[in-house]
Formats: sequence, C-alpha cells, structure tokens
Amino acid sequence: GSYATVHLAEYVGGNGSKKMRLACKIFDKDKAPSDFLEKFFPRELEILTKIENPHIIQ
Repeated sequence: GSYATVHLAEYVGGNGSKKMRLACKIFDKDKAPSDFLEKFFPRELEILTKIENPHIIQ
C-alpha cells in the first residue's frame, strides 16, 4: 500500500530456542490519511484480534 509496508521478521523466544518467521506490517502514520487512522486502522486491529487462524499471531 501507499502508507504501510510488510517486512519479514523473526520472533525469538525468551531462552532463544523458539524461533518463528513472521510478517510484520508497519504503518507510516505521517503518510496515512486521518480517516484511515481514525476509522479503518482501529477496525483492522479489532478484526485481527477476533480471527482465529494458525497463521495469525494473537
């Protein structure tokens, strides 16, 4: 998109034994329109907290 990028990241557990590759979506709030930040972004976060899928981190 024009105001978010997705990066490859790696989660490492507390003792370093558990590693997991994941995608990390980063929003640039300076580029995002105010209506997105006020309306759509909170809705996206709410939806993501309700989705139960083994490929989405809770």
